[in-house]
Parts: sequence; C-alpha cells; structure tokens
Amino acid sequence: MNKIIIVLSYCILIISLVMTGCTKSAINEKDIQGDWEAIQGDYQEISFSVDNNERRFSALLGGRLFTDGTWSIKGKDIILTLSSGETVVFKDVKIDNGILSFNGAKQQYQRLKTVAQKIDELIALLGAIEGINFSKPVDTTFTWNFEGIGEKKLKGKLLKATIPLTTDDYTDLSNTQKKVIEFLASREFTVSQQNITEIQSAYENGPIKVLIKQRSPLNYDPETDQPISIKGDLGYLEIMCGVIE
Repeated sequence: MNKIIIVLSYCILIISLVMTGCTKSAINEKDIQGDWEAIQGDYQEISFSVDNNERRFSALLGGRLFTDGTWSIKGKDIILTLSSGETVVFKDVKIDNGILSFNGAKQQYQRLKTVAQKIDELIALLGAIEGINFSKPVDTTFTWNFEGIGEKKLKGKLLKATIPLTTDDYTDLSNTQKKVIEFLASREFTVSQQNITEIQSAYENGPIKVLIKQRSPLNYDPETDQPISIKGDLGYLEIMCGVIE
C-alpha cells in the first residue's frame, strides 16, 4: 500500500512539473528586448522595448516608421497588437547564435548595428562594386540640406573612383555613377531632391546620407575658350557617406 502511495505521489509530481513547463514562457523577455535589423524579413528593422511595464513594438521600412503597437509572449510565440487594430503572431521564436528567427526561420534578424558600423559596411560594399577602381576610404565632412532646418555638416567617409575617359563626352563617368546608384537603390536608398545640383546627386536611407559628385577635366582651353579633347584623360567620382555630427 505504501509503495502504491509513493508511486502515485511520484506520478503526480512528474505531471505537475510537466504542466508547469508547458505553461511557462519558452522565450526570455530580456533576450528579445532591443533593436534588430533584417537579414531576411518583412521589416527593415524591428524593436521590442518595455516602458513603465508596457511592452512596446515598432517596425521600420524604407528608413521610416511602418507600424507599431504592443507585444506579449505566449509559449514560443510573440503576439503583436498593432496600433491599426491588427493582430500579428511571430510563431516559434528562437534566438540562436545572436540571430532572432521566427515563422520557421523565414524571418531572420540580427542585433542592429551602430550607424558608424553601417557606414563602414556601406563603404566596403561600394568599394567592392565590380569594374570601378576606388581608392582607400578616408575621413571626410560634407554639407547636407535638411528640409525645415537648413544645412548641417555631416561626418563620414569618402571614396574616390578614378575613371579613364574613352570618349570625348562623359559617358564613362555617367555609366560608373549609374552602377553606384543601382547599388544604392538595391539597399533601399531613395533620392534626396533638396540635395541635387548640377554636379552632384544625393541619396538617403534613414540617418545615412550619400552624396555623389562628378569631377571631370575641363573640356575647353581656359585661354581660348575653345573645346578640347578629353579622350584619354581621367575623370573622378567622389562618394561621401555620413550622418549629422
């Protein structure tokens, strides 16, 4: 009889521990908190925070706030209640080797890099564009016109490309600039109209700003004002990436 009671007590204990394990959250809230950027995902950046015991969620797309709301944890899932009234569920949430994944790892995010790290990464990727001969990046400052607040000085990095001119027009310069612009577009940079001039184009993604300037040889003789050939000469493309100081 005593043996039966002991066995029953042991079974009850095991069941109790299993039930407790089932109801306990499988996600550590502190591990989730913070800012994350997409490796592959629906949003460019996502953020989980806790303010006065309220769990806040926000998501960026194209460098701008796309949606926000609150979040909660249920088992292995994160439940989002968005400001739009929509409910979104991130299923089977995991953090492995610093990578936050959910929905069968179809969505993957890593800890958000600092702006300085992002500029260094962007400069490295620009410098690796095939067919363009870039010099080593150097520190630089440049001016950016912000809507509503005017011009501000930005601090960042400068890349300079040397471009042999094979014609008497600026086709080579234009083609090189086109490659850079196509790369920036692939990284979700958009045109900044208020920073475009005759000799420069401008692109931005959130706080990161990029100026592209063409530097070409004079195509006229300053003493006679007569056109001269630039074929065989060198043109230059300057790319400046930075953020407000």
